[in-house]
Amino acid sequence: MTLALAMRYPDLPSAIVMVEAPVVRPADARAALPRFLEQLRGADYREVIRGYFSNVLFISSDDQERKERIVQQMSSAPQHVVVATVEGARDYDPTEAGGGLTVPGFYVAANEPQPRSDMSKASADFEALGNGETLGGAGVLSDTSGGFPRLGIIGMMGLAVAAVSLVVLMRLVRTS
Repeated sequence: MTLALAMRYPDLPSAIVMVEAPVVRPADARAALPRFLEQLRGADYREVIRGYFSNVLFISSDDQERKERIVQQMSSAPQHVVVATVEGARDYDPTEAGGGLTVPGFYVAANEPQPRSDMSKASADFEALGNGETLGGAGVLSDTSGGFPRLGIIGMMGLAVAAVSLVVLMRLVRTS
C-alpha cells in the first residue's frame, strides 16, 4: 500500500496519491470483516464475493454490462487467495507502519454511499494527508456517475495525474 511504503521509507517518495484506497477503514467496515471472512471460507464463497462486489463497490449508474464482467472476474479468484486478501485487509493498521507520514499525500474518494476510508480519522492520524472527493456526481474528478469504476485504466491514469498535480501544489504551498 502506498501509505505504508511512504511511512516505512520516507525518503523514497516525494509525495503520494491514493485513489479510493481503504486507508483507514470505517468502524462498521472493520466490525463486519470477521463475519465476511467466515462467509468467504464457506462453500458458496463465490456468491458471497459476487454479492459484496455488486452491492458495495458499484453504484446504480454504473454500466451494468461492465459491472457484470468485473464481478465475474473478481469472483473467479481461488478461495485461498480471496481469504488471504481479506485477512490482510483485516490485519492492516496504517498507524503501525512506521514513523508517520512525512511527505505530502492526497486521497481521492468517489462520491458514494459507503466510503472506503474514514477520512476524518485518516486526517487526524496523518497530518500530511489532504483529501478530495468527487463533486456530487458532477464529474470534476470522475465520470458523470460520481464513481470511478467506469473510468477504466486510462481515466484512472488521468485522475492520478490530476491528483499528483494537487500533491505538488500542496507541497509548494506548505514550503512557501
